[in-house]
Amino acid sequence: MTIGNLNFVETATGTVPLNDVAIRLHPLDDVAIAKIALQVGTTLLFQENGVPMRVTLRQFVPSGHKVALRSIAIDATIRRYGQVIGFASKDILPGEHVHLQNVAVRDFDRDYAIGTDVQPVQYVPEPERRTFMGYKRADGRVGTRNYIGIISTVNCSGHTSREIAHYFTPERLAAYPNVDGVIPFAHQFGCASGVTGLDYLYLQRVLAGMAHHPNVAAYIIVGLGCESNQPSDLIENYDLIGDEPPTLTIQGYGGIRKTIEAAANCQRMSADATADFESDSGAAMWRQ
Repeated sequence: MTIGNLNFVETATGTVPLNDVAIRLHPLDDVAIAKIALQVGTTLLFQENGVPMRVTLRQFVPSGHKVALRSIAIDATIRRYGQVIGFASKDILPGEHVHLQNVAVRDFDRDYAIGTDVQPVQYVPEPERRTFMGYKRADGRVGTRNYIGIISTVNCSGHTSREIAHYFTPERLAAYPNVDGVIPFAHQFGCASGVTGLDYLYLQRVLAGMAHHPNVAAYIIVGLGCESNQPSDLIENYDLIGDEPPTLTIQGYGGIRKTIEAAANCQRMSADATADFESDSGAAMWRQ
């Protein structure tokens, strides 16, 4: 072997199926995108409207670049993703490298029709659908885990939320075999946020999403007590009232240790978890 024929990147040679070495994203595409470098003389095999086709590389095409799958006349459109990405600045032959040297950008009219290519969904027959073991929630969604969430409203209660989660060791959770764990949702926000600011709104939206995540069966809310992101506001703004989540504040309970003890003895959280894990909404076969 000489230096002249050493290959330092993966390349394709010979006759290969197009899909093995390139990606054609849409049946209307004039080009395919090389997944690996394509050497001159490589023949690509594919089908066009059910007709077998062969295109032989006339030029080297680097990985990630475009190769022409059909003849493209000068000034004709070039399609990728089924959309016009440019115009041929000169005649392009099948197997040529399609790049800056033969593609031009021009203005053209666009049809923004929406939904014209929508096709009816062909659902898999019921008996053939895949299933998985899951936990059906009250809103109809299905979780694959059963966690108890400790949701911190503010960075000041983040440490306490973590300590509450740490309290529930595998030994303490042994009485709840279907509980996958107790997890804290701590963060660095919620203290001095303006109640109309985007940071405040986004934080509440994320925390409410954690509370209603299908893998969270029950949760408690832990705050400091004086933060901008008050637990009561979170509950009201994101309609968590129906959940009646237990709410603890460090100032209200007189310190971190007492707050952890209160969470450890939170009967409502235990009742919610037990009901969800042991009722008819527990583990069952649910279809995807």
